[in-house]
Amino acid sequence: MQSIITLLSGIVVFAFMIGFAAYGILGLAITSDQVEALTGVSGFPSIILACLSFAIAPVGLLLCFFGAKDVWGWEWWQALLFTFPGIGVMLAVIFGNAVAAVTDKIRGEA
Repeated sequence: MQSIITLLSGIVVFAFMIGFAAYGILGLAITSDQVEALTGVSGFPSIILACLSFAIAPVGLLLCFFGAKDVWGWEWWQALLFTFPGIGVMLAVIFGNAVAAVTDKIRGEA
């Protein structure tokens, strides 16, 4: 039984790594296209500039957001959730905390 669990956990970790790599490559492609649209530099130099833009995280993320929205034609909320995936988790946690606070207030525990 232990070997089956170990095997399944290895498969899950491998699938997560493949997904994370695909997410990173897609983000780099979007950012590269945005760099190309802004500067006119195409091909390999735009990929290098896109990689360098991620050295200053907000710059790279903003280029990725506007690349997805303007160059690839995504809706703003799709580009936002792709570029900043933690926002969905953060909003869920804030909502959960708000519900817990209201529930505690109603019970008189606060």
